[in-house]
Amino acid sequence: MKEIIKHKFSYLLFFLLLVSCFASAYGQERTITLNLSKVPLNTALKEIEKQTSMSVVYNTNDVDINRVISIKVTKESLNNVMNQLFRGVNVSFSIVDNHIVLSAKSNKEEQQKKTPITASGTVTDSKGEPLIGVSILVKGTSNGTITDMDGNFKIQAAKGDVLEVSYIGYASQTITLANAQPLKITLGEDTQVLDEV
Repeated sequence: MKEIIKHKFSYLLFFLLLVSCFASAYGQERTITLNLSKVPLNTALKEIEKQTSMSVVYNTNDVDINRVISIKVTKESLNNVMNQLFRGVNVSFSIVDNHIVLSAKSNKEEQQKKTPITASGTVTDSKGEPLIGVSILVKGTSNGTITDMDGNFKIQAAKGDVLEVSYIGYASQTITLANAQPLKITLGEDTQVLDEV
């Protein structure tokens, strides 16, 4: 008797799993027609919900639903429509049962898309004298270094990363990396610190 119940339970579990997978695949195969010009993203999402009978789930901290978009598609798959709506935006989507789940892409995903470079350069004061021990930090990470005896530094980063350059008694700077060309950074004295002294 226990064996029969066990087998029935296994079949039921398999059936539910199959239905779930089918629903997910079916959701992505549904076609959508949109002709929207300069409207909030939220308008497009509501229209997608209406045409697919699916609900769109998201966190307002991750998705800017007021972002103005324009889209024109005819009988396009849900997958393609979502890719168009969020192209170039830090948002990914997935189909879970009868829901379209929107979420912010992880930093790891974004980091993998960046082109790695070795950033290097020299930090001097306003007189052209090299500054020793200047802190160079890739913003938002624990990746950092300091300048050597000649004011030189080298650090692994990626295009688009921001370097935070700071030194006691000098005004800090932020520099966005565009390429691997050596940087020449000049730090001016922090007048606020001088005034306090």
